[in-house]
Amino acid sequence: MRREEFYGSSGFGKMEKNALNLYGLTVGPVETNCYILWREGRTDALVIDPGDEGEKIAASLRERGLSAGAVLLTHGHFDHTGGLSAFLGVPVYLHQADLPMLESPELSAAFLTGDTRPRPTDALPVSDGEVLSLCGFSVQVLSTPGHTKGSVCYLVDGEILFSGDTLFQAGYGRTDLPGGSFSELRQSLRKLLSLEKDVPVYPGHGGATSLFRERRLLWNC
Repeated sequence: MRREEFYGSSGFGKMEKNALNLYGLTVGPVETNCYILWREGRTDALVIDPGDEGEKIAASLRERGLSAGAVLLTHGHFDHTGGLSAFLGVPVYLHQADLPMLESPELSAAFLTGDTRPRPTDALPVSDGEVLSLCGFSVQVLSTPGHTKGSVCYLVDGEILFSGDTLFQAGYGRTDLPGGSFSELRQSLRKLLSLEKDVPVYPGHGGATSLFRERRLLWNC
C-alpha cells in the first residue's frame, strides 16, 4: 500500500528535535520520498527531492503555514525532479555533474516512463564539502557518486542525513542507468562511514534507517 505520510518510530512524518521539524510524504509512480524540513518558529522550509505531485507538496507546506525557501536535489533522475514546476522562483541546488539531467529525458531516465515534462534548468551547482546556510540550517554537501555521477547526500546540522538513492534501508541504489558506476558507489558508501557518528538516514525510497544500522552493508559492499 502506498504511504502518503509517515509518523512514529520509523522516523518519518513530523519529528521535533532541537526545534527541528521534519515531514515526509511519498510522491509519484515509484514512490519517491520527499521531505519538508523547517525550524520551529520559522516559515521558510527546505524541500528535499520533490519527485512528483508538486502541488501536493506545495499544499503540505501551506497546511503548515510554510513556504519553500530552497529545494535540495540529491540527484537528477526524473523521479526526484518531477515536482519542480511547483517551485518556480525558489533556489534549487544540484551537483554540477547532474545538471544536464534536467534537460535530458535520456540522462534522467525519464524515457523509461514517458515523462516528458520540462524541468527548470537554472539549478545552482553544489560541490563536495560545501556548506550551505539555508532556512536556518547548516547543510553539508557530501558527494556520493555511483547511482549517478552527481549524486550527493545532505548532512543537516551534523545530525540528519538525507541519502537520496545512495543508501537505503538494507540496500543501495542501482548503477545500471546512465552515469551509474558500482565501483564509485562502493567508494561512496564507505565514505559515509567516515562520519563516525550514528545519525538517522532518510533515503529517497523506502523506510528510514540509521548510519550504524547500515554499517555492515557499508563495509561489505
